[in-house]
Amino acid sequence: MKTIIKLFFLAAILLSSSDSFPYLNGTYTIGSGGNFPTISAAVTAAVDQWITGPVIFNIKPGIYIEEITVPSINGVSSVNTITFRSQTGDPNDVTINGISSVFILNGARYITFQNLKIGSSTNYSFRFINLGHFVKIQNNIFNVGSRPIVVTEFRYLPTNIVISGNQNVPGFYIDDLDFGFSKKVTITGNSFTGKLSVQGMDSVLIDGNSTKGIDCFLCNFITVTKNKNENMFSIRDCTKGNVYNNFGFGSTYPNFSVSGSDINVIYNTLFYTGAFGCDVGGNNILTLNNIFIKLPSRFAIYNSGVFSNYDYNNMFNGGNDSLVRYNGTSYNNMTDLYNATGTNQHSSSKEVHFVSPSDLHLTGASIGDNELAGIPTSLVTDDIDGNPRNPVHPYKGADEADFPLPVELSSFTANVDRNKVTLNWVTVSEINNSGFEIERSTVSQGIPNVWDRVGSVAGYGTTFTPQYYSFTDQRLNTGKYNYRLKQIDLNGNYEYYNLSNEVEIGIKVIYKVSQNYPNPFNPTTKIDYELQDDGMVNIKLYDLSGKEVRTIVNAERTAGYYTLEFNAEGLSSGVYIYRMEIDGILKDTKQMILLK
Repeated sequence: MKTIIKLFFLAAILLSSSDSFPYLNGTYTIGSGGNFPTISAAVTAAVDQWITGPVIFNIKPGIYIEEITVPSINGVSSVNTITFRSQTGDPNDVTINGISSVFILNGARYITFQNLKIGSSTNYSFRFINLGHFVKIQNNIFNVGSRPIVVTEFRYLPTNIVISGNQNVPGFYIDDLDFGFSKKVTITGNSFTGKLSVQGMDSVLIDGNSTKGIDCFLCNFITVTKNKNENMFSIRDCTKGNVYNNFGFGSTYPNFSVSGSDINVIYNTLFYTGAFGCDVGGNNILTLNNIFIKLPSRFAIYNSGVFSNYDYNNMFNGGNDSLVRYNGTSYNNMTDLYNATGTNQHSSSKEVHFVSPSDLHLTGASIGDNELAGIPTSLVTDDIDGNPRNPVHPYKGADEADFPLPVELSSFTANVDRNKVTLNWVTVSEINNSGFEIERSTVSQGIPNVWDRVGSVAGYGTTFTPQYYSFTDQRLNTGKYNYRLKQIDLNGNYEYYNLSNEVEIGIKVIYKVSQNYPNPFNPTTKIDYELQDDGMVNIKLYDLSGKEVRTIVNAERTAGYYTLEFNAEGLSSGVYIYRMEIDGILKDTKQMILLK
């Protein structure tokens, strides 16, 4: 009996030791005192055992000197995934250095690497060989100077590669040109110290990265957006995609180039100082609302493709000649370009002010500059920072400045009736519009005098529907006048809109003295009168008994309109009569009431 019991316990011990991990499913620790002493040991266990559920390897704080090769592992799937991550969640707690590489992924699938510090100055951080599907590299820190993430030697057509939220990525290179088009590469929210190169891929998203170069070659269905890219920015021979809301700057050749077909290039800000400007051309490439700056001179745009889909861009090269080169011909300004090609009708050439050469947010005089107004498009509704675009007057370039573009007038006209002028104007839209001040200037001998404020009209604040305004300027003397509107925003900023033509108050064939205003009055009032011809004007004041009490006017006047101010100081309250005679002939009579 004792022998049987001993054999039973011995069998149990042997079974336990040989089958301590019959399969992997759950959370395990790596490091001293953990389930596995090294990362390689954990990988070996995953290869030797069957994966029957999600597996998480929490790596304990420490420095791990090992080169880890991860092959295809049995049992992995979209449900049975494998994750290697820092146990604390802080990537600074786990440093992994290898010899020639840190991680070699040889056919690995459904695997994630999170919150780790990876690489040294002499090795590849990740090297993908015969890459499988659904590999994620997320929220890691790469040692500056380490060699890039390299994807080569395909056996399969991998899909769903995700590189996101990583810091100091030394570069990323994937090339599937020899094997067909792999599917879905997502590169988002990373900071790169090297170049990002994607070639021969299908469905590429490059979003929100800080990069030292972007090269996207022979890819289909690409989206490149909200990146801040220094130096090379090349989208070459790609098909179907969107390039929008990017900052591009630096001096390395080529600066910015887009070629291929069916690509939308919208709302990018590109500021380069190298030998080459920007080249955007191909079949059905829409180029809209961009800012192309090339300093110090020559060719903000160097285009050998088709210009037919260009408009509402701003191209500037410091005000020098050779602003644009198109199909072998140089054009010095946008007018010449439009007259020769019929393109870029609404494009401009305007100096643009940025926070710095590497921070291309608008600043200074560029904020509120109407010449930087683009045209809205449903293809892009926000800017590089995620702020909404103005639905009527968006800015050109990647930055929708915090201060919106001001009111846009669609018309501003004047109508003259005798000696009054009625101004009418219409706004297409308004943003933060406090209102308008109306200013008038008298033109004397062809020269305008100072501007005087003659009235004001309240605005509608913010509105994206047309608004109609009117103001009447009355009792004007004969002469010529200019008018302008001073549009004032709620924050005090303002802009002037000038009436395009002079207004002339002419001579009417009547004699008339108007009712004084105000009436009753104390002690001053105004009187308007009109003369058909030149003559001696005599306006006198009488009390109700017919006694003359005051001479108001007694002077030669030329034909026209006049306004005078009468001061009744010294007269008693009561009703008075005033009469106008021209050359001794009575022309008109009115009453006035003085109340003290």
